[in-house]
Amino acid sequence: MRLNNINMEMCIGPKLSISEPPTKVLKGITKYLKVSITLTKLPIELREQLKRLVSEMTDETFDLVVNLSGKYLGKKKIRDIKRKVELEVSSEIEKAMARAYQIGINLQNEYQNKELDAKKFKESFYSITDSIFKPFDSDIPDDVHALDYFFQIVNEIHKEFRFDMPYLFTTKYSQYLNVIEELTNNLKKEGKLGKAFSILFEFRKSNDMYIIVQVTLQKLISYYQFLQTDYSLIKKKHVNKYLEIYEELSGFYEKFLSLVTTLIHLLNDYNPPEYETVRKKGLYENIQYIKKTGWTTFSYEFNRNIRNAIVHKTYKVDILKEEIDFIDRTRTLKLSFQEIQNKTRELSALILLFPHVFISIFCAGVTSFKEQLNSRIE
Repeated sequence: MRLNNINMEMCIGPKLSISEPPTKVLKGITKYLKVSITLTKLPIELREQLKRLVSEMTDETFDLVVNLSGKYLGKKKIRDIKRKVELEVSSEIEKAMARAYQIGINLQNEYQNKELDAKKFKESFYSITDSIFKPFDSDIPDDVHALDYFFQIVNEIHKEFRFDMPYLFTTKYSQYLNVIEELTNNLKKEGKLGKAFSILFEFRKSNDMYIIVQVTLQKLISYYQFLQTDYSLIKKKHVNKYLEIYEELSGFYEKFLSLVTTLIHLLNDYNPPEYETVRKKGLYENIQYIKKTGWTTFSYEFNRNIRNAIVHKTYKVDILKEEIDFIDRTRTLKLSFQEIQNKTRELSALILLFPHVFISIFCAGVTSFKEQLNSRIE
């Protein structure tokens, strides 16, 4: 199963919500696909935007490759690859946009002349998406519309995407997924998916996105074998490793919780704060808001006392009793070695929800768009 990385913002415009009715999608297409009818040239401004987009995408890809593999390709190699990508990808996108433009112009004219009924709009819209996407993906069958193929892929991703580390079955991972779905469905019900996309886009531009991708794709994978192992005897060296992982994951959890808290603010507040504002409030205040609004699943398994005691080295390990005393100011929490193993696993399961937040909201947006497109015909 493969979903090509095509930036929909280039197709319908950055300010166009996926929940907008098809007539506004049409206006977005004709507004943002301002290409030459000769099918060979784009306006200079749009060409420069396209070049910057491809350049940024390749930069992000190279950064991710270096981060995950630990291998640096070298300036000359990166420069050569970037030049080739910018030339070939930009050219193909330009051709696809140009093909779609003529269809968009015809649609706009028919719409303005009131000759465009709902059924014809859908057929024409499918033609536009076929023109844009089919040249990029040879996996799309000839007798299947690109949009239907896309809907099918999205549905499969939504149903099938799961982390399959066996130790996750000992955690509340499945319960966490259900709560993410509940949050997404509530946002959809309130008509706030468009604003949720804006929050995700804001988060994507932040440094937190890059940092949390590190832990999801790299750190937790490197920790997998250790977290997976059920030791017949948990030794002090194992406890030290659990504490090390818990401390590191706590920092990533704070960023994850800021994102979730921002989405919950969006659901509940008339004037919800932006992600950056929520992030600056800090972990304690965000946990309190989570608890107050009833979404305690996102905070229940995280313990600030454990985290603080590890950070400040105010914990004591009793090897004979196989217990740890976590001392946070005047509070002391006693856990067995087995319990700290469970706590660390639960925290890792919570952080693995991060990609599910994006997938859940994205898939809900696509489903909403499909429903609205079909409702115009019924």
